[in-house]
Amino acid sequence: MHLNSMNLILLGIVSVCMLSCKQDTSAYTEVITEVFSVTEYADEPKLGAIQFSDSYIYDENGNEIQYRIYNSDGSLQGSEVKDFSETKNPPKSYYYDHKDELISYYKIEYDDQNRVSRKLGFDASNDELLRIELYHYDSQSNRIAKEIRSADDRIQKIQNFTFDPYGNEISIAMINENNEEYYKEVFEITSRDKEQKWLQRWGLVNGVPKTFTVKRKKTLKKISDK
Repeated sequence: MHLNSMNLILLGIVSVCMLSCKQDTSAYTEVITEVFSVTEYADEPKLGAIQFSDSYIYDENGNEIQYRIYNSDGSLQGSEVKDFSETKNPPKSYYYDHKDELISYYKIEYDDQNRVSRKLGFDASNDELLRIELYHYDSQSNRIAKEIRSADDRIQKIQNFTFDPYGNEISIAMINENNEEYYKEVFEITSRDKEQKWLQRWGLVNGVPKTFTVKRKKTLKKISDK
C-alpha cells in the first residue's frame, strides 16, 4: 500500500494550519488532533469519515489548562479543566459534559519530577470514588503506561505506549485485567515539523491502516472560564 500518496494530499492543508501566529504573551495555544477512519479501495487506503477529535489547550506558560473531546459531528462531548492560577501542580481537575455541567472531578498526585503519578476520579454529585489511574514514565518523561483501576483498586485495563527518539508515540497496546493484550495499534509517521514532532500519522493494526490522524495548532485569544 502506498501510504505516502494520501499523505501528500493532506500535507498542504496541515502546513497552512501550522503557520506560526504572531507572538502574543496573552494568547493560548490549542493543539487539535482529528482521527479519521480508513477503508481499503483497490488495494489503496482511502480516508473515511472523521471518528472523533480532541484538543489540548495550553496557557502562555505551557500549562495544559483544558482537554476537550469532540464527537464525530464536531459537537463537544466533554472537557477536563485545570486551574494553574494558584499553584504549579493543580491538586484537582474538573470534567464537564457537553452542557457545561460538572459531572466528575479528579484528585491529582505528582511525583518528585512534577509528573502526574496518580489520579482519583470522583462522582461530582456524591463524591463517590469511581476509578483510580496510575501513570508510569521512562527516563525521558514519556508516559509509557497508564493503569486504570476500579474504586477497590483492581486492574481493569492497562495502556502501554512506546516512543521514538523524538518523543513521538509510535504504538499503543491495550491489556485487559488478565494481563492479556487484546488490541495494538502501531503508528507510521508521514509528516513531521522542524522539531521532528509528528503532524500526520497512519494507525496500523496487524499491518493494515485503520486510522489516519492529523495534528494542527491554532492560537486562541481567549477561552471560556469555568
